[in-house]
Amino acid sequence: MQNWRGFASGEVIVMLIETKGATADDEEIAHPPGTEATIDALADFGDYQGNGVHITVGRGSRSICNSFDDRDVEDLGGVPFRHI
Repeated sequence: MQNWRGFASGEVIVMLIETKGATADDEEIAHPPGTEATIDALADFGDYQGNGVHITVGRGSRSICNSFDDRDVEDLGGVPFRHI
């Protein structure tokens, strides 16, 4: 897979939604809309979830990892991030 919905691995993006997760130190963080993120990899999550991306949201010790897939796009009504 070369891209997912027009986005490529390594691309810096801007989140359109609040994104929650835990840091490497297990601290729960909520990054607000507008936070920059990086697409780490494109992924095939299988028949149920479809294709998607693994991303890192935020920078440094307060960054979190998250994944979004085709089912998320259906549930959210669109891709939850945009190109810079």
